[in-house]
Amino acid sequence: MERFDRIKRDVYQIDDDVLSDFFGALTMNQIGYGHSLAYYNKYPPRRQAEAFADMFEIYSRADRNSWNYIQQELPNLAARFEGVLRRFTE
Repeated sequence: MERFDRIKRDVYQIDDDVLSDFFGALTMNQIGYGHSLAYYNKYPPRRQAEAFADMFEIYSRADRNSWNYIQQELPNLAARFEGVLRRFTE
């Protein structure tokens, strides 16, 4: 199974609206769902802002399931995100 199809299936099975919104922002709703394409097309930087906000919410939860999934599938992005947070807390 291709990685894209596997992630699409996983996001559906995990059933986390914020994780789905995160992947929707990254892929223009090809994986997941969230805001409409019109919302993103009206002001393109919203995609990045939405993805960052979703990552922050997922990272901040006590339930680590979705964050662990992001770390597994997007390890470089997860590490950079954690690096940004460390810069603000050190």
